[in-house]
Amino acid sequence: MALQITSVMSNVGVNTQIIDDGHNGFIFKSKEDWYRVLSSLMSDVKLRTEIGQKGKKTVEHKYSVKANKQKYISLFK
Repeated sequence: MALQITSVMSNVGVNTQIIDDGHNGFIFKSKEDWYRVLSSLMSDVKLRTEIGQKGKKTVEHKYSVKANKQKYISLFK
């Protein structure tokens, strides 16, 4: 996600908390989902670009060092 590459993940564990399906990546629940979404991503440069950019923003706003700076600082206090 940090590389602006569209994330495609299985519907398990923390993936469902990180990915907002269709917004910042894709969550797959069936074989049909895999085929449908991957086909769309291969043929639609704009979709890949937009979802990739939103994925990067998710990482920057929730998971980056900058976003978690105060949490890190509090560990040393």
